[in-house]
Amino acid sequence: MSLYWSNTTNSKVNGGDNSEVDKASEVISIICQKIKDSKSPEERKDYIRAIRAMVGSYQLEVGLQCMEILVEVLKKDRNELFIVEHIIEIFSYLFSKQGNGVEEGNQSYGSQNIALAFIEIFVRNAAFVEAVVELAAQPSFTVRIAIVRLLMKLLDHQCFLVQNAVIAVPHVLSRLLELLEDPRPPIRLDALLILTQLAKFNFSVQQILVFENAFRRIFDINCSVESHPGPVQLNSLRLIYELLRTNKSNQNFFRETHCFSRLNPFLENLCAASLESRPLLEEAVAAHLLILSVLRIFVHQTNPHVAVNQDALLDQGSFFLLRNVLWSPNFSGLPEPVRVSILYLVADCMRKNRRAQQFFEAFGEASAAASMSRCLPITSNPDHLSDVEDGSSAALELFLEPLFNPQLTLYPRLVYLYCLGAYLSDNPVPQRRLILFVLPREDSLSDPVCQYKQGDNRLPFTTLLFDTTRPVDSWLASLALIQSFRVSKPYSDWGLQLKHLLLDLNIHGVSFIRKLSNLFSFDGPGKVRIWCSGLLLLSSLLAECPVAVHRALREGPEIRSFLLEKSQSQPPTQLDCAFLSGLTSFTIGLCLLYSDEDAHEPLFPGGLDYDRLSRSIKLLTTCQPFKNAAENFEVCCHQNGESEVWFDHDFTVFCRREVPALLKCFEDKLQEKNEGRTAKFSFSAV
Repeated sequence: MSLYWSNTTNSKVNGGDNSEVDKASEVISIICQKIKDSKSPEERKDYIRAIRAMVGSYQLEVGLQCMEILVEVLKKDRNELFIVEHIIEIFSYLFSKQGNGVEEGNQSYGSQNIALAFIEIFVRNAAFVEAVVELAAQPSFTVRIAIVRLLMKLLDHQCFLVQNAVIAVPHVLSRLLELLEDPRPPIRLDALLILTQLAKFNFSVQQILVFENAFRRIFDINCSVESHPGPVQLNSLRLIYELLRTNKSNQNFFRETHCFSRLNPFLENLCAASLESRPLLEEAVAAHLLILSVLRIFVHQTNPHVAVNQDALLDQGSFFLLRNVLWSPNFSGLPEPVRVSILYLVADCMRKNRRAQQFFEAFGEASAAASMSRCLPITSNPDHLSDVEDGSSAALELFLEPLFNPQLTLYPRLVYLYCLGAYLSDNPVPQRRLILFVLPREDSLSDPVCQYKQGDNRLPFTTLLFDTTRPVDSWLASLALIQSFRVSKPYSDWGLQLKHLLLDLNIHGVSFIRKLSNLFSFDGPGKVRIWCSGLLLLSSLLAECPVAVHRALREGPEIRSFLLEKSQSQPPTQLDCAFLSGLTSFTIGLCLLYSDEDAHEPLFPGGLDYDRLSRSIKLLTTCQPFKNAAENFEVCCHQNGESEVWFDHDFTVFCRREVPALLKCFEDKLQEKNEGRTAKFSFSAV
């Protein structure tokens, strides 16, 4: 871009003519030379004032000729308040839109484009950024506030380049962290905003900030936590979240330096609010959601150190406070986003951690022993539980009661299902109790412990599972019951024992398998959901259990006929029918895979179309609801409600684990069938 063309463009942008721009350019050039030749700050003040007066009308010329010179002046005269303030103002004008743009030819030129170009030139030079940030040592409020707002303007337009600039000069971040110690809230707030922007998606910046003791400085800001956090507290929590979200090294440092305990005052306020039924303001809700999001980073199922983090939350008292909030009698009075976040966090803390599960149970048992409704426990030490009796019944009721509450929408009920699965994961005592809790034996149907409360009435869970008038409740009951015998590989023997216990149940003299087979003869509203509920439960029960295969096909005549009928029906045209076809094929495959090899009688007389079964299973595993459940540990439920949700994440993991073996089984069966046909044809020909 030639100087003449630049002058012409600038004259159009600022409404002047070429002669005026030429004169202004010459004046600016002379001023720049005077600044270079000046020997003292007093001489430079007048020249800086002159440039400040011209930058509004001649943005382009001032930027082209003065930017580098002004940065050098900043380095020399950083203690001269007048000069520093005026130069920061000049940069603010250079990086802002002044006036209106114009069009020339097929291109559009304007002050906005000029400002963006100057921002890019400035941030590409790390020395320029360093010179500005070094001014943060100046205690003047006007200087500091001008610097942080100038940096915010640079970050808004060129965040990536600014991040590279501060990485090139690491002590720049140290200077910015020092701003957090400024007692004036506006400066601290802007400094937090800048550091949060710098830390976003940049591993190096995150590492440098933590190395410079960022956590300690942030917690010092929040040393006096009020019941209604302000903007400084909220933005400090956002900065902590950005430093930890994807950085495993920072997470380890946070855990090992016992920083969980520094977050406990927020949880204590939340606990007090739930106990006192105190309403939470919008700022307090935002702060609590940030705290819960930070803690869940450590215990989410995708974290490679989840077991260590779970123990750290126990040892540092965070899980104790979360448990108290969840057991609080006024927990339902908290805002729904806070309740959901607490439930997810508590669930992830308990998943496959027996110590946390026992600590959670201790609360319910202590409450019952004291004849109080969910009062605070006597001890917060998870290691001193020897005198506490088993509290799994109270814990199960805590999750099951809202799970089957029809007054709640589907989404919170699914959250409680997620919590139930986490509490039962590799937890044998409550898993066995759930089988008796949901499906009590005939002699325990009148036991109130084996029933759940709904309003003033008590209804056995048995009714829910086999109630065809409430398809969603039946589906939820199926998924809940699956959790009672779903175990990880080291506990496979215990999982088989639980399945045998379930198979041996009798309800009013009718076997469990016989009751389950009745679901497949239902032909009313919601039948697809009812059938899928039965298939989800049946397929989970059949895996690795030949006894279940034998009894399902012998004691449940409707099961065999249903599987044969659906496997031979026309290809599905609707999404729910595709689920049904895929689940049917999946269940048939499990029957073939885990049946006794010594059985001479064919499982499905009349033969099966193995190629079609393979296609149905592949269609099931590639449909969108299945993929959504596989990609998200939490059950997703949006505007379409129950029509979107057919599976939970654990079932998709189980299904994908079994599918390769099933497809291989179908392939072998098809090959045997073809070889049999070939042999029969050869014999006929002979």
